[in-house]
Amino acid sequence: MGYVKKKSNKISVLRAVVVFLNQNIGVGLLSIPYCFQTGVVLNSVVLMILAFLGISSFILLVDVSITTGKSIDYAKFMRLCFERNFDWFPLTIISITLFGCAILHFQYACTMIQTFFDELTNEDGSKKIPDWCYNRWFLICAPAFVLDLPLMFLRSIKALSYASLFTIVLICAYIVHTVYNFGVQIKSDGGFDINHEMVLFSFNQYFIPSLSIQAFAYTFNMMVAPTIEKLKAPTRKRQYLTFSIVIIFSCFTYILCGVLPYFTLFSNIQHEIVFEDFYKGRPFTILMKVLFGVFLIMTTPLILYSCRVAFNDATFRSEFTAIRWNIMGVVILALAAIIAVTVKSITTVFGFIGGVTCTMAAYVLPSIYYLRICKKESLPKTILSWFMLPMGIVIMCVCLYDSIRSLVV
Repeated sequence: MGYVKKKSNKISVLRAVVVFLNQNIGVGLLSIPYCFQTGVVLNSVVLMILAFLGISSFILLVDVSITTGKSIDYAKFMRLCFERNFDWFPLTIISITLFGCAILHFQYACTMIQTFFDELTNEDGSKKIPDWCYNRWFLICAPAFVLDLPLMFLRSIKALSYASLFTIVLICAYIVHTVYNFGVQIKSDGGFDINHEMVLFSFNQYFIPSLSIQAFAYTFNMMVAPTIEKLKAPTRKRQYLTFSIVIIFSCFTYILCGVLPYFTLFSNIQHEIVFEDFYKGRPFTILMKVLFGVFLIMTTPLILYSCRVAFNDATFRSEFTAIRWNIMGVVILALAAIIAVTVKSITTVFGFIGGVTCTMAAYVLPSIYYLRICKKESLPKTILSWFMLPMGIVIMCVCLYDSIRSLVV
C-alpha cells in the first residue's frame, strides 16, 4: 500500500489530479505562446520532453517514498541521503522558488493592469488613464502594501486558499479565450496563415529564454505531500497514474494554449506575456485581463505564506514567534515587490527560478534521492536517474548563463 495509513485515505485519483493541476499550471501559461516562436514542432517537442522528464521525476520520488516508508518530503529525503544535516538545502531551494513565484505574480499583475489601462481610451484615441498610473512602483507597490500586506500578518489564511481553486476556472476561460480569438482571426483574415509566417523549427534567440519559461512547467514536486497522503489505496501504480495524468493533461494544455495564440498572432507576438499582443478592444480579452490581474494580486500572499514557512524551517529551525512572523512577512513582501519593480524582464526571473531552482527540484534532487536511497533497485530507473542528473545540470547552467547575460547586457 505504501506509506499512507488507511485512515488517511480520503480522496480519489480524480480529485487529486484536480488539486495538482491547480498547483502545477500557473502564470507561465500566459508566456507559452512566446516560446512557440522557436517553431511549432520544436517547441511542442521541448514541452513533451520536459513532460517525460516530469513524469520520470515523480516515478523516482514515489519509489523513494515507498522504499523509505515516508511521504514525499525533500528535507527528509536529504537527511536520509547524507550523514550530515543537509535538509536546509532543499528547504532553501523551495524558499527561493516560491519567492520567485511571488515576484512573477507581481510582474504579471503589473503587465495585466497596464494593458487593461491601454484599453481605456477616449473617442479620439487618447488615453483616459494618466501616465503616472503606469508607473511600476505604483502598480506593484500599491496593491502589495494595501491588499497583500494585511494578509501577511495572518497566522492562517485557509479561507484565502479557496481562491486558488479559481485557477481551474480561469484556465478553462483562458482556453475558451484562445479558441475564440483564433476563430475570429481566421474569419477576419479569410484563411489560416495567409502570409506564410508559421515557423516549424528554429534555434533562434527565443530558444534559451523559452527553455527557462518551460522548465517551470511541470515542477510542483515540492508541494505534493499534503494531497498524496490522502489518496485512496495509494499503491505505487495509483501514484504513478495520478502524477502521469497531471503531467499529460498539463502538457496538452500548454501546447493548446501556446499554439493557438501563436497561430492567431504569428510575428505580432513581441512580448513574453501574450495579453500584451492580443488585439485591443475585444470585451472578452479585457475581461480576462481584469480577472488575471486581480487573481494574481490576491493569491500572492498564499505563495509567500509557504515561502516564509520553508525559510523559517531552513534557518531558525524553531516555531515562529509573533515578532519573527510579522517581520519576516513584511521583509519578504517588500523584497518581492522591489525586485518585481526593478527587474522588468520576466525571462530573467524565469531563468533563475524556472531554469535553476525548479530544475534542481524537479530533475536533479529526485535523481540524487533515488541513486542514494533506492540504489540499484531497478536498473532502468537507475539509468534514468543517471540521465536526468546531468541533463538537469546542463539546463541549469544554460538558463543561469542566459539570465546573467540579460542582466548585464
